[in-house]
Order: sequence, then structure tokens, then C-alpha cells
Amino acid sequence: MSNTKRKKRVRKVEVRRTVERTNGVVPAMAMRSRDIELVGLKTFTFAQAQKFQIDDGYQRGLKKQRIKNMAALLNAGYVIPRLVDVAARSDGTYYVFDGQQRFWAHMAAQKNITCVLWRFTNAKAEAKAFITWNNTVRVNPADKIRAWVGPSGALLRHLMGDEISALCGVLSWGPRSRIPIGVFAFGLHNALIGKDAKQLAKSSIEDVLARIDAAVCADKERAYEVARSFASVCAKVFPQGRHGYAIPVRALGVRAHAKWEGNGAAVPPKRVTTSLSRTNWDRFAPSASSVFLPSVLGAITKKW
Repeated sequence: MSNTKRKKRVRKVEVRRTVERTNGVVPAMAMRSRDIELVGLKTFTFAQAQKFQIDDGYQRGLKKQRIKNMAALLNAGYVIPRLVDVAARSDGTYYVFDGQQRFWAHMAAQKNITCVLWRFTNAKAEAKAFITWNNTVRVNPADKIRAWVGPSGALLRHLMGDEISALCGVLSWGPRSRIPIGVFAFGLHNALIGKDAKQLAKSSIEDVLARIDAAVCADKERAYEVARSFASVCAKVFPQGRHGYAIPVRALGVRAHAKWEGNGAAVPPKRVTTSLSRTNWDRFAPSASSVFLPSVLGAITKKW
């Protein structure tokens, strides 16, 4: 038996035994203790950090706009709390293996940088660490709203829990609920700002919450008035038993801003909300699968 075949067989046995020891769980988020060693925290000057290297064999490309934004924050006196992970190789060199965008932001701002230093048995283990570090659970918008410390977080949580709110018991943290809190946040943003968040340069939930923060700080009474009225409209327009109102809620927010700007925030009469509640939203905002699946299936059918 050749060495290559022997190595493959040994590897298969190791994987099988690992799965057996972990009750069927493949350790995608773990590493063998013999392959990694935590050295500790170390702060490098800008001049020292300039000598750091990047292994293009497993690293992703640069995100220039993200680097520019973080550098601007650093220059404004902010800190980026998530540290950069660096591998201290046996030849005395340092390689950034996680946090490349944060690293380049510090270089662009010409700032000292505090890193978490690690030692690995080889470059292969280092690459495995990159995958392990990035094999994380994505934080959904609802969780970000739940933890948001700005006034928009307090406003949205108020609408969820206040008994006088039209959406009390309707808004939910769950993504498959009648009106998920993340969907409502985008609609409320539009009702306050007048522009669809998805059409602006930045459209993440963090950007939306930050702009609602600014609106609340500018005029809290007005922001709460608009929020309560918009909640009431949503409760009347989007009936129970369905979900998937993301685009209609956003569009309703834009229209609400146009109707309410400089004119209070009066809820439209019952005949209007009743008419809107009978709208077949799938006709105007169908799901991606209903739009594209038939054409894709047709292309396959022609050839098979």
C-alpha cells in the first residue's frame, strides 16, 4: 500500500472515531488542542504592525468601504472591541488569520493595534482556525433589536409590550410571525425618514436603527406619535394568518411619511385600511421562488 493511500485510510479512521466520540457531531467549530496554543494579548505599534503578513491561500479579499468606515471611526476616537487574531509563526513572522478588515482599518488610520496571539503546528492548522473562527451563527435582526441600547430599541420594545399599542402581541421576535420586529423596523424607518432603507447606500438593521435613533433624539414626541400610528395602520392592513409582508410594510412606511409630513399622523379611515387589507400582496411583491422557479424549470425542461 502506498503512503498516500495509507494516509487517506488513517484520516478516514480518525474522522470516524471523532464522530463516534462526539455522538455524531462533526467538530466544525473546534480544533485539536495539540494544533493550537494561546499565547496571549499583545499591543503592537503602527510601525510593528506594518510588518504583519496575510496568507492569500485562505484569506478573503479586501472590503475597501468597510475598511474606510472603520478607519474613520478609529480616527474619531472610537475603538473596535473585537480584536484581531494573529498567528505567531516559528520563523518569527506574524500572520493575520482572522480580522483582516479590522487590521487594515488600523493601518489606514495609522493606529496601534492590540491582537490575540496564537501558535499553530503548521499553516494548515492556521487555515483550519480561520474556518473555525468564521463558522459562527448569524445574528438575526430581532436579536440585534433586542440588544440595541439606543432609543430606537426602547421604542420598538415599547410597541411590542405596551398594551395600548396596536401591535402589542402582534409584533414578534420570530422571523415567521405575522409581522417580525425586523420587518416593522424597516417600515417605521421609512415612515420617519421618508426614504426606503433598502434603496439607501446603507441598509443593514444597524443602519436603520441608528437613523431611527437620530429621529427620536431630534423629536421624541413626534417619533412616538408616528410609531404608534404606523403600528395601528399595520395592524389594520396586514391581517392575521399570513406572513411575508416585508416589501408591503416598507412601501406603507414611505406612503405614511408622505401623508403625515407636516400634517400630524392620523390613521387613515376604515374604508382605506379595509381596502388595503384586501390587497393581494403576492401580485405586487411575489416571492423569489414563485417568480424565478417556473422560468428556471422551463429552461431545464427544454434540455431534459
